[in-house]
Amino acid sequence: MSTADAPLGYWINQDVVILRWPEQRAEADRLAQLAVPRLLLVEPGAPPPGTVSCLEDWVRMPVDDGDVRARLETLVHRAGEHPAVPSLDGHGQLSFRGQRVVLSPLDERIAAILVAAFDRGVAEADLLRDVWPNGGHAGKLRVHISRLRKRIAPIGLRIKAIRSFGYRLHGPNPADLSEIRQ
Repeated sequence: MSTADAPLGYWINQDVVILRWPEQRAEADRLAQLAVPRLLLVEPGAPPPGTVSCLEDWVRMPVDDGDVRARLETLVHRAGEHPAVPSLDGHGQLSFRGQRVVLSPLDERIAAILVAAFDRGVAEADLLRDVWPNGGHAGKLRVHISRLRKRIAPIGLRIKAIRSFGYRLHGPNPADLSEIRQ
């Protein structure tokens, strides 16, 4: 099947989504939030996107299938270069799959503990002890977790509360991704 015949907005392979630009801009924005690699096929005469993510590339239509394959391979490679685990730089920047946010010093301390246990639960008692060694309470932690959730959502990270235990930092849920794999 040629690129022109491919159903756009669908996974052409298991790594990159191909979308029409600007027609499928909203979907491109949604996929960017999920840190999903995407190739945008720019309609003739349309202004190109202001691409700033390593997980996004574009080509102007009409385009040769070989050029599309080369762009797809490049996006797969770029996605592999970005760590699947978030990282903190020690100066308040939290990075995940080529995107970053700046955190307050307190949010950075909370995030550091959650990043160290990425995709695993962290006991609330451990967070309280490590973030506030001189004493903190669960209500204070909940306020900061809520604020941190909002801060990291744009880069595709989530914090899930684990009832009667604590919290887990994770990337996009498989359910979030299954909606776009059709």
